[in-house]
Amino acid sequence: MTINVDQIKQESHQTLDEWIISCTRGGKVSRNTVSVGIVVLDQLYQNCPVSRDEVISPGGEVKGARSGLSNILERYGIPSRYLKEVTTRQGHQDGQRLFEAFDWGNKLVDLL
Repeated sequence: MTINVDQIKQESHQTLDEWIISCTRGGKVSRNTVSVGIVVLDQLYQNCPVSRDEVISPGGEVKGARSGLSNILERYGIPSRYLKEVTTRQGHQDGQRLFEAFDWGNKLVDLL
């Protein structure tokens, strides 16, 4: 089977677009949601695929979205002052939905 990188890229962009639209509330996307999205994508970049237990805490929070957030943001050139930690429950729910949208990284595994 030939890997079509362009197709995976296009589908990934569509997945992200749909996720951002679904996270828009009152015409805006919160910093919490943007930040948790970056954490999710970073985790999928670091280790793909992932299991739910690897990336979601027993309390339903995306691991790394609190204590590790500033390091992850800085890794991508985003100042740590952008957001110190994801603090809303909705942000973590948005993150879980993004993991699900990428099938916990299974949709990206052919890129490895």
